[in-house]
Amino acid sequence: MRNYIEWIVRFRWAVVLIILGLTGFFIKNLGNLTVIIDPNTIVPQSHPFVSTTLKVEEVFGSRYVAVIGITPKEGDVFQPNVLSKVQRITQKLSETPRVVQTNLLSIAASRAKDIKGTAEGMQVQQMMEEVPTSPEDLAALKDALIRNDAYMNSVVSEDFKTLTILAEVRDASAEDKKEGRVGFTYVSDRINEAVDPERDDSVTIEVTGYPPFIALIEKFAERTPLLLMIAIIIIGIIHFEAFRTLQGLILPLVTPIIAVIWALGFMGLAKVPLDIFNTLTPILVLAVGAGHAVQLLKRYYEEYNIAQPGGAEYTKTKFFDASRILGKLSPIMLGIPVVWGLIQGYQTGELSDGVAAVLRVGSISLIPVWVFFLWATIRLIMYVFNPKSIVSDKNSIAANRQAVIDSIVKIGP
Repeated sequence: MRNYIEWIVRFRWAVVLIILGLTGFFIKNLGNLTVIIDPNTIVPQSHPFVSTTLKVEEVFGSRYVAVIGITPKEGDVFQPNVLSKVQRITQKLSETPRVVQTNLLSIAASRAKDIKGTAEGMQVQQMMEEVPTSPEDLAALKDALIRNDAYMNSVVSEDFKTLTILAEVRDASAEDKKEGRVGFTYVSDRINEAVDPERDDSVTIEVTGYPPFIALIEKFAERTPLLLMIAIIIIGIIHFEAFRTLQGLILPLVTPIIAVIWALGFMGLAKVPLDIFNTLTPILVLAVGAGHAVQLLKRYYEEYNIAQPGGAEYTKTKFFDASRILGKLSPIMLGIPVVWGLIQGYQTGELSDGVAAVLRVGSISLIPVWVFFLWATIRLIMYVFNPKSIVSDKNSIAANRQAVIDSIVKIGP
C-alpha cells in the first residue's frame, strides 16, 4: 500500500491528468445518450401473464395504438371538409415509419369495408374511397356506417359527432434502430406532423393512446440534467453551510460528479438508453456519494484536530495519525466481491427477473461504486498536494506531506 500511495504522490499530476482525460472522454460520450422508454424492458418477459399477452398481441395486433379524434365544432361528421381531413391524415399515417399499414383503421382506410347483402349474395366495397360531396353521397355513407355496426363507436361515435383514426405502432426493427427511428417520441412526432396541418377553427383534433403517453414520459425524463444541476447546487449550499470553506464545498462534490459523468459517459459509449429506471441513477449517485464524501472529509478533520502537529499527541507519535479515518476505506475494499456478485446476479437474471431495464440500471449503478472507490482513494491522497491548507502551524511542508503519507498507509486490514 505504501508503494502504491508513494507512486501516486510522486506522479500526482499525471494521475490527475489521466483522471481528467478520462472524464473528458466520458463527457464527450454524454452526447450519445438518448431517452427511450421501451415497454418490453420494464416487465419480466418470463412471466406467464406477460408471455401470453405478447403472444396474443403478436397474433391479433393492436399492441401500441394511437387514437386520433376529429370532432367538428358545428354539425356532425358528414361534412366534406371533415371527411377530407380524415382521408389526408390516414394517407400520411400509411406512409409513416413504424405504423402498421395493414392495421390502420379509419373511415377512409382501405380495410374499412361496406358489406351489404344482395340478391346474388353480398357486395363488398371500400367504405369511403372518395370523399363524398353531395347530400345523397353523404347520406349513403351514413347508411353504410349504420349498416355495418362494427364500426360504430370505433371509427365513428354513436352520435356521429366524432371520427377516429386508429394507428397501431410496432416495435423498432433493426433497420429502424440503424436509421434512428427509435423511441415513442419519434413516433409521436411523426403522428403530430400528419395531424397538425389539419388543425383549424372548424374542428377539434385530439391525439391520445399508448405512443403519445410514453412519448410524454420520455420528454419528462429529459429533465434529469436540470434536476441534477439543482441537486448539485442544493448539496453545495449544504456543504458550504456545514464547513464554511471552499475545500469543504468542492471536494465532497468532486467524487460523485466524476462518478456520475463516468457512469453516464459509459452508458453513452455503450449506446444504453435512459429509461424510467436509470434516469434517477445520476441523482441517487450524487446524493449518496456526496454524503459519504462529507463523512470522510469531516472525519479527516476530526482526526487532524485530535493529533494536530505541534501538540502533545503529535510529539508522542511524531506523525499525524489519520489511520482511524482512512481505515474506513477497508469496508469499501471488502465490498468489491459484493459488487462483483451483484453484477453476476443481474446478468444471470437472478436479481433482475428478466427485466432488461432493471438489469441495465443495476449494472450501470455499480459503475459509480468502482469510480467512487478509485477517486475517493486518490482524492484523500491528493491532500498531500497542499498540506499547508490542512496544517496551519509552522511545520515544514515536506514533513507534513510525509506525515499524511504515513497515515494513509496505516489502513486497517
